[in-house]
Amino acid sequence: MKTNIFPFVLCIFSFLFYTSCEDNSEDTPAPSTDEMGVFELNITTLVSGAGFSPGVVYKNPKGREYFVSALKMYISDITLIDESGEETLLSEIELFDLTQPGALKVAHGDGTFKQFEVPAKKYAGVRFGIGVPDSLNHEDPTVFSPEHPLSVFNSMHWNWAAGYRFVIMEGKIDSSVTADGAEIAKDFVYHLGLDTLYRTMEYMAPDQSFTVPTGDELQYTIELDLNRIFFREGDTLDIVARPTTHSVPPGSEAFQLAETLMDNLAKNAIFKVPF
Repeated sequence: MKTNIFPFVLCIFSFLFYTSCEDNSEDTPAPSTDEMGVFELNITTLVSGAGFSPGVVYKNPKGREYFVSALKMYISDITLIDESGEETLLSEIELFDLTQPGALKVAHGDGTFKQFEVPAKKYAGVRFGIGVPDSLNHEDPTVFSPEHPLSVFNSMHWNWAAGYRFVIMEGKIDSSVTADGAEIAKDFVYHLGLDTLYRTMEYMAPDQSFTVPTGDELQYTIELDLNRIFFREGDTLDIVARPTTHSVPPGSEAFQLAETLMDNLAKNAIFKVPF
């Protein structure tokens, strides 16, 4: 009597097919290092279009001489957006000390920079916040390691208020009647914070797309012009008359000054450098 082996062969084939399908159902592996590149966010500080250095004397929009001794800014939720709309969060929070430019000026320019390893591909644009988002702004600064941007060692947290200073800018200005620059001695201190002063920046115009090359670096440069923090069309801030704000209390003159400075920073002073 002949034995019908067809059911047996069918069983083996079904098993192999099932096993093959099961293997293909695994998650897509992460890109290998050969498929990665480096995205560098570089913030370059200027004064009326010229290079900036801490302690160097410049003229403000009203013609008074001044210098900046401290300039720090939180950049948060740094996100790349690709052509399909998929978002890649690079960092929740970074602290840029703009008086301390990054190393290797020849390779990286005059700015302060942070680097991130990302999938090498084309991206439609970038989004980030100026300040500390609400989800982090009310954390205890003592719980972070000394190296963390929100660490108490960075002296960016208000001990007497809930939250962090998003931006600090300190220096001295000539307040003399003659404004001849002979004595640059009046302090100005601008500490900008509070949840309502958080600002979001997004660069998604067609000419702002870019490609992170495989195994190489894409430098993404943002310019910050200090004098444009004090000036916008039809309104120039008098630093001598309004030299200080700590942003509080909300609704006060101090808050209104902080709001003006933050709006000027986000809307007038920051520019994406063309590729």
